[in-house]
Amino acid sequence: MNRKKGIPILVIIVLLVSLAGIIFLFYNLIFCSTCFPSNNQTEMQITQVPTGGGLVPVSKPDQSPVYRSFEEAVSNLDELPGLERDHESHFQIYFIQGQDLDENGWAAKWLFEAKSTGGTELGVFDRHGWTSIPWNVTHSVESIKTETIVSPSVLFNQSRSLILRNSSASSAPVREIELQGNVYTLTITSANASEVMKFDATTGALIA
Repeated sequence: MNRKKGIPILVIIVLLVSLAGIIFLFYNLIFCSTCFPSNNQTEMQITQVPTGGGLVPVSKPDQSPVYRSFEEAVSNLDELPGLERDHESHFQIYFIQGQDLDENGWAAKWLFEAKSTGGTELGVFDRHGWTSIPWNVTHSVESIKTETIVSPSVLFNQSRSLILRNSSASSAPVREIELQGNVYTLTITSANASEVMKFDATTGALIA
């Protein structure tokens, strides 16, 4: 009879031990999931961070010069409103200047002083195209016929060794060219000195 009573007690003990194990396992699962979040939870936390709370890369505009050729500027002169033409349908240009020339005679900026319906006008041609500026100056010099002169690109190609003789990667000179009448004036400024050369605009020959 004692043996029969011992069996239920043993069963109850086994059940209690099993229940305790289940409770312990369940507790561990809850504890671990709280302390060590899953990858999905981590990703959600990351995506919930406000965008203004971190460093946002800002792209800076490109400040490097964009060189344009003399030929391109001339071919787009008709984009300047109000320019007058002579009886031969040529634009009446009195002065041309190229600023910051590269080694091929292309400039970061071209300036054309030309006759317009309102007097004279200064056209600026750069990376953005043409910009017109009122320029009321009276000229008595003969206008420049762009179709009868050599372009700065051709001039640089003809006298390349002379123009680029003092150029170096360590100290790149600043070049500026002006055209008035039939004479190109090229000014080359380096860290140590400034040199001026004059060329015949029709032939490209060195004058001085």
